Amino acid sequence: MGLVEYSSSDEDEQKSDGPTSKRRRIQENSRDRGNLRALPKLPDDFHDLYAVVPRLSTGDDATLHQGRKRAVPHAEGNWPTHVYLEWMPEPRQLVVLQDLVDLVQQKTPGKMHSSLRSSTGAPLPLHVSLSAPLILRTEQREGFLEEMQQAVDGELRSNRNEQGTSTRSHGITLRLNGLKWAANHERNRWFLAAGIHGPDSDELNNLLGICNRIASLNGLPMLYVKSEEVMATGQQKEDESSLNTIPDYSTRFHFSVAWSLENPMCDDRIVDPVDVPPMLLRRLENIEIVMQSAKVKIGNSINSITLV
Repeated sequence: MGLVEYSSSDEDEQKSDGPTSKRRRIQENSRDRGNLRALPKLPDDFHDLYAVVPRLSTGDDATLHQGRKRAVPHAEGNWPTHVYLEWMPEPRQLVVLQDLVDLVQQKTPGKMHSSLRSSTGAPLPLHVSLSAPLILRTEQREGFLEEMQQAVDGELRSNRNEQGTSTRSHGITLRLNGLKWAANHERNRWFLAAGIHGPDSDELNNLLGICNRIASLNGLPMLYVKSEEVMATGQQKEDESSLNTIPDYSTRFHFSVAWSLENPMCDDRIVDPVDVPPMLLRRLENIEIVMQSAKVKIGNSINSITLV
């Protein structure tokens, strides 16, 4: 007994493929595209929910991370923590950054890994570090986050009082400034970094000072502060007043756009500027970024602290 034959949807479409039907489908497709363009932008907090990739191993396996190794091996009760600003480049900005990475790769003998896209080609956010890699104990997590939120809120209120205004700011405006190679503290990874120019009101140094002060008071390392500088100011934890003076680390802030496990520099320098053609440099330095929140990542949880 044969199967009952039904006409397919393709056959129905072919039968109704007259001029009127084609015109109707074109209009419907155009309306659908218009609706897609009108969709609102997803809030930043939504992206935070999916910013952490699933764990593929319960141990530290460098083969799962392109050869990278943890500076501090994972241990039960330890929570890797990082404070940073996050920027998701727009498509036209991504083109400029990718052109730079491609240009530098042509001049670099070792293999470079782009920080701009995932292994599937999806765009990735870039970061400005405001803290060193920190390790919190379980009992420190809640208090650390509360201290960060209160300190940043207090800084914003203080800035508004100094300016004699009660209006909220629009965030922190940054511009990119040149390209350089920079080594990490252990000198086992090298980062292709886009420098940052500004902001004029020194918000980055203020935020770094907040993060370093809170890290120090919790017995944690500070970012960009050398051990001899700490010794010169006395005991970190006991002398809180010495942390109120904020040094200028403007030249250290950056976005990492690529990285390498092989030293791309010709000597043992920590930082090595990269020559960029003037036209491409202008395209890079014309990029303007507005930061409206800071991120505090504790383990796999990401929390936003508003900067507006």
